[in-house]
Amino acid sequence: MQDDALRALLTKTTSGLEPRPDTALTALGNGRRMRRHARVRNAVFAVVAAAAVLVPLAWASVSGTAAPAPLHPAAWPTGTELAPPTTRYPSTHIGGRNDTAKLSRDQWEVRRAFEQKAADVLRQLLPLNGRIMIADDTFASFRIENDSGRYAIRLAALPLNGAVIPNLVSCPAYLAGRPAQFCVQGDLPGGAKALAMSGVEANSSPDWLGPQATMLYQDMYVTVYFPPTEGTAAPVPVTPNVLLTAVTDPRFVQLLDFLAANPGLDGYTHDVGRVDRP
Repeated sequence: MQDDALRALLTKTTSGLEPRPDTALTALGNGRRMRRHARVRNAVFAVVAAAAVLVPLAWASVSGTAAPAPLHPAAWPTGTELAPPTTRYPSTHIGGRNDTAKLSRDQWEVRRAFEQKAADVLRQLLPLNGRIMIADDTFASFRIENDSGRYAIRLAALPLNGAVIPNLVSCPAYLAGRPAQFCVQGDLPGGAKALAMSGVEANSSPDWLGPQATMLYQDMYVTVYFPPTEGTAAPVPVTPNVLLTAVTDPRFVQLLDFLAANPGLDGYTHDVGRVDRP
């Protein structure tokens, strides 16, 4: 997605959000520092809200239009605990966005290999119940299709660049400005906090808000969420408790360590959370 389009979407979404009653903005200081941190807080809430509410995902059949990439690219970082993928999942072409334009060929190959690895880890940790495909609409975006229809899952990591925002991953929680019906909390290895929640209208409408996991880890705001899709939506076989167990598993945390050590693979969200702009 182009930066200007993303900013417009974030602005539209943030303007409709209700404030979180458990977030004390006074704790962030005042003046310019407060304003910068507030922008980051709004951005991290709006990224998921914008994707989950305002932009239902179009569906396309598996086409193989994406250029092939090696499972073990030559540029795969050395010294990482995350092993390269060994399973190749099919691709599905969504189109309409270009978040890879700024990536070199080496970065693009690492990005594609990471998405293959992430698909494999999610398949191991979640009862996804269907065929997994990697979508090209944005980074770490996946589609699952079964006899009942289809649904989507995404992994997003937004750099915070040192901003400290309290109570971002604590229950009770709000999802797109509405109280989450279910909210559970847990700890990642090393003590970082995580929560998983689902919206009020679980599986009852096209803009169903959940389940979704959020966490602050390695100076990133991380979300794993199930955005709505156009067409026949299959029930998502994942509860907040199951999702929390998955995102606190060491195998999932290895994905986050990789993203923290290799920023910019998303192609565009790396700039969204910057707090050093005027």
